[in-house]
Order: sequence, then C-alpha cells, then structure tokens
Amino acid sequence: DFLVPLPELSPINLTEDLLLKLDFKKEKHEILKIYEYNICINNHFIRINEYSNTLGKDYNIHVDNIVHDSCYSTDIQYLHQLQNAIYDATGEELDVTNILE
Repeated sequence: DFLVPLPELSPINLTEDLLLKLDFKKEKHEILKIYEYNICINNHFIRINEYSNTLGKDYNIHVDNIVHDSCYSTDIQYLHQLQNAIYDATGEELDVTNILE
C-alpha cells in the first residue's frame, strides 16, 4: 500500500495542454467564435469549452449520444471531474496514460 498524507494531495487542474494530451481536438466553433475541445468515446460526442456557469469552475462538458441527443452536461475544473463525467455519460474510462509520460 502507498499512503500519502492528505495535505499533499491536490487535484489536477484542467488546461488546454492537458486536454490535448488526452487526445481532445481543438476546434473553432464557427457560429460562437470560441474554441472547443472534442473527442468521441464509446459513440458519444464529448465537447468541452471554457464557458462555465458555476463559480470556481472554468469548463463545461457536454455529451451527446450517437443520434446527437444531449445526454450529459456539467461544469468541471479538475481532471478527476472530467474522468467521472465521461464515465457517467459513456460507461468508459478516460485513458489518462498520455499524461503520465
């Protein structure tokens, strides 16, 4: 077992660099003129943008299913929240091996 004192643990902030390492594609939304980060996991289209309505959270994640019905949306700030949101929406784990290298 590996034990770490709680004060030494801290969440990993989402950043553009982190999203790109996780294989999200940066694309410009032509109508809104903003950048979004997109990926498809388990036939779900996942879109992240920097427009959050929640104090203290910088990103919004929105998930559509294969027929483009909206099935999940929430505001997030940290990697573990992104992982939880993707698992909740798709049933698949987000592959984070790219950020460990």
